[in-house]
Amino acid sequence: MIRFLDLEDEHTIYSASGQIEFLIFYDRIKHLVDFYNYSMKCYQDLLAQKNQERTDIENNIEEILKSAESHEIYLTRDEVYIPIEEEILGIEMNFLEYQKMTFIIILFSEIEKLIDNLYELNQQPGNVKNINIKLQKLYLNKRINEKDTNRILDIFNNLRLIRNKLVHRYDHWDDEITFGGSIYKGIQQLSDELLEYLVNSITGLIKKLDEGYK
Repeated sequence: MIRFLDLEDEHTIYSASGQIEFLIFYDRIKHLVDFYNYSMKCYQDLLAQKNQERTDIENNIEEILKSAESHEIYLTRDEVYIPIEEEILGIEMNFLEYQKMTFIIILFSEIEKLIDNLYELNQQPGNVKNINIKLQKLYLNKRINEKDTNRILDIFNNLRLIRNKLVHRYDHWDDEITFGGSIYKGIQQLSDELLEYLVNSITGLIKKLDEGYK
């Protein structure tokens, strides 16, 4: 589960500027965290349900085999056990990876969309697609200081690196990346603690940008 630290109350995040672009961003991120936590609960509930089904099979294996035989269906113990074992293994191997991928990819997209909207709001000239350049231009426009600009760029570029690995080769990600002082290798190592650090660090830095629009 992920804790969202910037909530003023249970439902909202304070915006220094009150601009709609920031309000929408905070709302989307808050609901992304809620969605992740909800999906984690669903995962845990599903796993508990499947483990209970396995226990029921173990406790009633003789009756299951006799019932099948009475209908002229001849099963071995493995034929009864293996399907539920494979289903549980598939859930454990894949569901958490899918949740982490969804979270990081959407988080990246929401930040990119916010910066795009702010850049267009300032009506900067030229057809600039690179998000780093857009942030630097916002800094030059005195919306955010150089130190905070560099911190946003640093965490955003690290997030981009993780996002690109997940999009292009999450199932054979075999090289190490360093982020937040820790080394990660593969999606399995992207813990809830890291996701929580990411979302709260990013939101805190975006609030610095938000203050420049007061």
